[in-house]
Amino acid sequence: MKKLSIFILASQLAAAASAQIMVVSKTPSGPVKDMNAARRVAATFSRPISALTSAEQMGSSCPLEVMEISGVLTEENYPGYSSARLEDFKELKPVQGRCRWQGTQTVAFEPAEPLAPATLYAARIKAGVKSASGELLEEDTVWFFETVRPAIMESAPYNDQRWLPLDTIVYAAFNLPVDHARARGFIKLEETAPDGTVKEIHAGVRRAKDKE
Repeated sequence: MKKLSIFILASQLAAAASAQIMVVSKTPSGPVKDMNAARRVAATFSRPISALTSAEQMGSSCPLEVMEISGVLTEENYPGYSSARLEDFKELKPVQGRCRWQGTQTVAFEPAEPLAPATLYAARIKAGVKSASGELLEEDTVWFFETVRPAIMESAPYNDQRWLPLDTIVYAAFNLPVDHARARGFIKLEETAPDGTVKEIHAGVRRAKDKE
């Protein structure tokens, strides 16, 4: 009798699991290294959500929403993209865009405008999404991703370079467009005298010319 009871219980658990749908793939997730990777946010379900003939119509009822998180990030509300919780953020700005279905199991959200760089975003699929055969998504699925942060890709002169002309231009090339006026506050040029004394040198900042 015990063996039979265990077998029946296992069968019931398997049947319950099969009556649910899950999100099995989420992109992008975590730090994004290329802004092109953030041109669409996609999720793939474990079951077909719509009949193939109605996939285009499903775009008008999008189960996937994307939100920009504009509040201050701290260790308390953002310990990392894999363990953050949506309820810890108060400033959530919905991103406008549209949905496209790729087949019957993958939905892609395409922002109406390019996402901002160096920004944290959250994506959510709310519980209640129903598959074509009636299974339900029982809990919200939430994940986070961070768009590309500015980084220096190339600079000159190189570190510890010597015997430079006095009119040498110092330049830095970034991976993203940068407002040179705002960047000025983060740039410092220092001179080190033979006796080790260091002093800051005033320098102007401008956008590089094509020939430079």
